[in-house]
Amino acid sequence: MKFEDAIKHSVNYLKSKEFTEREDAATTLPTINKLIELNKAGCITYDSQAGITNKYNTERAYIAGFMLREHAEKLMQCIMINTDIIFLIVASCDDADWMNNPIYNKAARIPLTIATQTKKVETTMTTIMPLSIIDFERKQLKINKTRDLVPIFCFDSKWGRHTLSKYGLLNQLLHCLHKIK
Repeated sequence: MKFEDAIKHSVNYLKSKEFTEREDAATTLPTINKLIELNKAGCITYDSQAGITNKYNTERAYIAGFMLREHAEKLMQCIMINTDIIFLIVASCDDADWMNNPIYNKAARIPLTIATQTKKVETTMTTIMPLSIIDFERKQLKINKTRDLVPIFCFDSKWGRHTLSKYGLLNQLLHCLHKIK
């Protein structure tokens, strides 16, 4: 479907019973209204984390999704100049390079969750993705392939800052999105 239709589809999914009954939805539900606003503003998300700290884990808030290139480039400039949020347009590579190049599949990873006690890295996100994964995520969101579409990844530079806090990830992204429109 066209990007505009995919935005509507994504928003409807975030509002659906199917989404709210997912096993991991409990941590996302407090942020759902801001995620819906972000999707409506042209950033279709497929993954996010709130940036919580508890006795088990410490997180960085993050979102991963797709944007039209023109908007992503403008948003990246606004975010990187005016906030301490990190905004990346994710680089792509072919699957063979991904499998054979340790820089692609191991070294280019950003730590996102650490064990609170041991500081062991629990989850990461890559800054380089194989085309097959990008295509898979795009198809899951029902977005037609277009050369103007880019995968994006944004994360908070501060550990444990909740995405809904005054300077949190979602609030900063939405502020800059409204500023550039």
